Amino acid sequence: MKKLTIGYKIAIGFAIILSMFVIVSVITLRNQNNLAENADWVTHTHQVITVIEGISGSLKDAETGQRGYIITGVDEYLEPYKDALKSIDSELVELKQLTSDNAEMQQNIIELKGLINKKLEELDQTINLRKNKGFQTAQEVVITNHGKIVMDQIRGVLNEMTSIYSGGYFSAIFKLKQDLLQGA
Repeated sequence: MKKLTIGYKIAIGFAIILSMFVIVSVITLRNQNNLAENADWVTHTHQVITVIEGISGSLKDAETGQRGYIITGVDEYLEPYKDALKSIDSELVELKQLTSDNAEMQQNIIELKGLINKKLEELDQTINLRKNKGFQTAQEVVITNHGKIVMDQIRGVLNEMTSIYSGGYFSAIFKLKQDLLQGA
């Protein structure tokens, strides 16, 4: 067996160190990419859930305005209703854009829009009845529970949509924590 020269040993040592550096760099880069992807998913999911909650809040505001107006007949009580009407369309557009890559969510949005339209028609109908025919007539429509039934259906769709994204959200947070623990 030949004796290795000092220069050859140094070259082998340098090659091993360089190889290890390349391997560590590749692993670090891969982990950083995974960390960034998971952080992006967490942010995206949070945005989707925030918009879903915004839609729910806007619908509650619309109901609050309707209820206040029906009880009092004072136009000022319609402000939350009017503000909600302005918000709901833009929130639905934002939700559609944020979930454009998810066919199930897009289908839910179509269903949600139909239900929201029904709810807004019911709110508008009772407001107009209060304006034109008085409290008693508006109350008769409200106590049919049609509006409550539609709102319960809307809540069901919103809850389903939140569940779809919550599962992914918690999964992404778990992956993010794992990546951080692995030293990404």
